[in-house]
Amino acid sequence: MTHALDRTLLLVDAHEGRRLSLAKRLAEIPGVRLVGSTGNAYEARDILVAHRPKVVVLHEALPKVSGIQLLERYMSAFPTPTVVLSQDQSLAPFARRAGARAVVHIDQVLDHTQKEKIVSEVKSILPGEHHISKYYDLVAIGSSTGGIAALKVVLAGLPSVFPGIVIAQHMPKGASSGLCDQLRDATSIPVCEAEDGMPIEPGHVVVAPLVDKHTQIRRVGARIEAVLVDGPLRCFQRPAVEALFESAAQALGARAVGVILTGMGSDGARGLLSMRDKGALTIGQDESSSLVYGMPRVAQEIGAVKYQYPLNHIAQALIKHMASPPRRRNVRSTQ
Repeated sequence: MTHALDRTLLLVDAHEGRRLSLAKRLAEIPGVRLVGSTGNAYEARDILVAHRPKVVVLHEALPKVSGIQLLERYMSAFPTPTVVLSQDQSLAPFARRAGARAVVHIDQVLDHTQKEKIVSEVKSILPGEHHISKYYDLVAIGSSTGGIAALKVVLAGLPSVFPGIVIAQHMPKGASSGLCDQLRDATSIPVCEAEDGMPIEPGHVVVAPLVDKHTQIRRVGARIEAVLVDGPLRCFQRPAVEALFESAAQALGARAVGVILTGMGSDGARGLLSMRDKGALTIGQDESSSLVYGMPRVAQEIGAVKYQYPLNHIAQALIKHMASPPRRRNVRSTQ
């Protein structure tokens, strides 16, 4: 008999070792019941008919019938939210057209980040998991030296159902479009450059363009916008993380999240403190995982960081903390 909150899942992957490893991790999601784990498309079809799972995790490469062909067939009969796994990034558009809710690029052997990305995508579409954006409207992220690699790790671990994300990353002038391309390779969340007045929508990543203007946040009624504004250099930067964080504090208060990643100097530290003083959730990257422990170090020292984590834990920390309402400002802590 089906429970009121049905959290059943089917895993389909022809690679036995990867399937067993992933099945073990998926079974650790609270309340999830794995109703089938198979590498055969015909067995998968039978399990779908018999159990009607709420979520399917499906590798695109199956023998005889491809994963995308299987997806097309069952989506027409009984649509089921599906996370597609693929070792070929060029297949992502075909998977989405067939009905995939998300596509996760993986290697033959899953690493920790890829496994947690899959878990995040599954959790984002399971019944009872849509509260992720209930308490927070936006995540602002600042980074510099080593930041591109760090941003990829964070974004790879986040589900596609997530509040809007705005990034200020120090880069040479004119290189922000290249940054967008690099970040798109790491996430299924759409990534674009900010434009003046652009709405910041849930499930989108917006990158501050390198146009000698600061990218800031503005609220107009229920609408949250990116605005490009003139202004002096802040911490020798324009766009500056300080300007982004300070505007998020002013516009959103406790409904914002600030994350400061690896980088040289102190850009963003004072702005993150402004966010924390307004009740926002603030997270900093720790020293051991930072390529340059400058910006997050200063932020930690002045009390701007509420939680400090190694890089590969930050995405899961965001998911965990953002599932709870903001709390009043307290002393610095690490977990």
